[in-house]
Amino acid sequence: MSDEIVKEPTEEKPVEQTETITLEKVLAELENVKKAQAGSDKKYQETAKERDRLTAELEKAQLEKMTEKEKAEHELEKRQKQIDAKDREVKEAALRFSIVKALAEKKMDSALADFVSGESEEVVTEKINKLDELIKIEVRKRVDETLSGSKKPVGGEPGGGGTLADKVKGLDMDALNKAIMNGTF
Repeated sequence: MSDEIVKEPTEEKPVEQTETITLEKVLAELENVKKAQAGSDKKYQETAKERDRLTAELEKAQLEKMTEKEKAEHELEKRQKQIDAKDREVKEAALRFSIVKALAEKKMDSALADFVSGESEEVVTEKINKLDELIKIEVRKRVDETLSGSKKPVGGEPGGGGTLADKVKGLDMDALNKAIMNGTF
């Protein structure tokens, strides 16, 4: 055996180079991204126009091959699809109006309309009634917790207008609910 010294390979750590990021570089990169986006948008619009043109050509070629009866049926079918689409839009708008109206009747914020869905006015009204009930239960629960002392009273800091208990003293439950719903206390 020979007495050779075997050197284990050592790992050389790459020297970290830090690149200084300047505002100019960031702005230049942002400008490049904007240009690329604009080019993409333009290409998409051109492609959409071409698709529409080719669709119109295809329909024209198909119409040329059709008999008069087939053309009339095709036109009728096309118009029916347009009517159906408009009908869906009108129903959606009417349902949205019903949601906002039902929320207003319950004196609830119309922003809640985004969280209420349904396929009919009856379903929507039922959901809004349930939502109203759940909100009132939660408000009562929190008022009870505050009045029982398990939570810090609202406005309970010195000179802060008194505690919530002070504000509702002498109010019956109906008056308290009305004040809560109106936001007057």
